[in-house]
Amino acid sequence: MSVPVANLKLKLDGEAEYRAALSSIDKSFKELGSEMNLLSAKFAENGDSVEALSAKNDVLNRKVETQQQRVDTLKKAVEEAKQIQEQANKAFEGAAAALDAGSDEYKTLASQVQKAADQTAVWQTKLNNAEAALYGMKDALDENNEAIEKAQRKGTGLKGIFANLKESFADSKGEAVGLGDALGGVGRHGG
Repeated sequence: MSVPVANLKLKLDGEAEYRAALSSIDKSFKELGSEMNLLSAKFAENGDSVEALSAKNDVLNRKVETQQQRVDTLKKAVEEAKQIQEQANKAFEGAAAALDAGSDEYKTLASQVQKAADQTAVWQTKLNNAEAALYGMKDALDENNEAIEKAQRKGTGLKGIFANLKESFADSKGEAVGLGDALGGVGRHGG
């Protein structure tokens, strides 16, 4: 006598939404990566300046936020996959005693249980990798913040004073030219 096998739903309810959200996050990462490349090119000669490090900090912050979205999305997918796996296990346990281990129904049910376990493992692996990447991004952000603090401390020395003067003069060219003329006049009169 054949026992009807419960038809298990192995696909995540929101799988399409999870995949769409992850695809959108991937696109955001590509854009952020291109922004980081632009910053590297823009500040190639002055990459350790406060301005360069601050711009990098902005991109790193957005990368951390985007990666957190990935982690949150994957956590939801893992939870749903675990629930489906539990349902598959319960259905198998309930029907396995009544089925012959060599029957097609038993094999189908066992295959469905394995598929549920495999899908859960896939989502869990993606989550683990996303969390590891998030930790790495947070470390990079912390290192960048330390570099900003170091650059700011450097900027308070003599080199920083001259850099600030240069920037001030560049902002007000007329005043800088006037100061240059005045200093040149002092040199002519004094010597």
